[in-house]
Amino acid sequence: MIDYIMSCLSLLNRVSEIESSKDIIGRLHCQSSGVICPLHGVMLLNELFEDTATLIVGAPECVYYPQVGTLIRLDNPTLSGIYTYVMDENDVVFGSADGLKIAAQAVLEDPEIAALFLVSSCVFELIGDDLRAISADIANALGKPVFPVHTSNYDHHCPDYFKAIERMLEAIAPVLSKQETIPHSVNLLGRIFHGNAKGSLRQSELGAMLEKNGVTINMEFPSRVRLEHIKQLTAAELNIVTDRVGIRLAKIMQEKYGIPYVLFESTFSHQTIEETYLSIGRFLRVAWQDEVSRLSAHTKERISEVSCIVEGETIIAGCLPPDPFQSVAFLSKLKMKPLVVASACLSRGSEEAIANLLKAGEDPYVIHACEREPMEEALKTLRPRFYVGHAPHEKVSALGIRHIGCFMAEPEHLGFRSIDNFLLRLESAAMQTPAEKGCD
Repeated sequence: MIDYIMSCLSLLNRVSEIESSKDIIGRLHCQSSGVICPLHGVMLLNELFEDTATLIVGAPECVYYPQVGTLIRLDNPTLSGIYTYVMDENDVVFGSADGLKIAAQAVLEDPEIAALFLVSSCVFELIGDDLRAISADIANALGKPVFPVHTSNYDHHCPDYFKAIERMLEAIAPVLSKQETIPHSVNLLGRIFHGNAKGSLRQSELGAMLEKNGVTINMEFPSRVRLEHIKQLTAAELNIVTDRVGIRLAKIMQEKYGIPYVLFESTFSHQTIEETYLSIGRFLRVAWQDEVSRLSAHTKERISEVSCIVEGETIIAGCLPPDPFQSVAFLSKLKMKPLVVASACLSRGSEEAIANLLKAGEDPYVIHACEREPMEEALKTLRPRFYVGHAPHEKVSALGIRHIGCFMAEPEHLGFRSIDNFLLRLESAAMQTPAEKGCD
């Protein structure tokens, strides 16, 4: 059995063989699509808009996915705002424009629905229907905004559900208009849509720092909001992009309304966090250099302390946020021995993290994040001391492995505290004291 399992692992690529996201699949010929389907992101974001609806057009297999997902996630799925248009043979041959207009009219007749997201999938794009033209025709006929959202992953470069969320946020840009600027104010653009992520960014270290220094949080977006309130986004003096899903909207707001933006994503680099805080301070004229330096020094000291405790320990890891390769590179910096990293795709910063891993002499296996069976076999065979990732806690513990559910959970994923909290969980697990399991 062991020989068979090791043979399965040999089918996987190692970090040194990863040059693009396609290499993460390795030499396996099948994979679980799972939450990687862009329509998963559409379903998640739809839940946050209170007075919009989403109409997804596609083959039966495509529209079945968000329907079932909605049934599972919501107590009352009839209030979800998710509608689906199932394409038949006539739609494939002659186009779906006429049928979509009838379906959209039925949805938008509800006076409580202020706008509609019209979302494509692969078959719709394959036959060449013009989503933007159809959306414009429906909007003109019914007098309500219709936002076209391309989510087919084979020709519109939409490889995961984060990209779909990014495109839905970008799609609402036409409803924005310039508002009077609120001095000393920011928007927090972005949200971690992963696992059991919950909470408000106002509760994060960043939110506390802003409030303490008299900065007004104009909007946290996306969040529970009505369409008319989205216009208030342009009243902020600065956009702080807290996750990659908000980048395209931030760029549009900078180009059209002159609102600058700063990236403040999840990271294990205390230097990056310090530099970002100082950049925000310069934009908002906030003198918090001393406090930022103190927090950075404390985190640097904690990294050194925990490194002494976990040096040489083996670990398998891979979950979001941050980027899994960056996270595993951080574990290597703690002098741990990563055996496997699980990831779905490369992101900004992955290349540098991979280079740092190889420079440290580490070359772990790479498993696709949605491949549960290879990960289970890796845990059983390699028996690392620690595992960071989503799995039943009891099942992992039964193997004698110390389980930490996630690297960073919302709302703690921003700032020095995100690193400090993970180090505390890792230290607790290493010292065999009850550890906070995070987002199992």
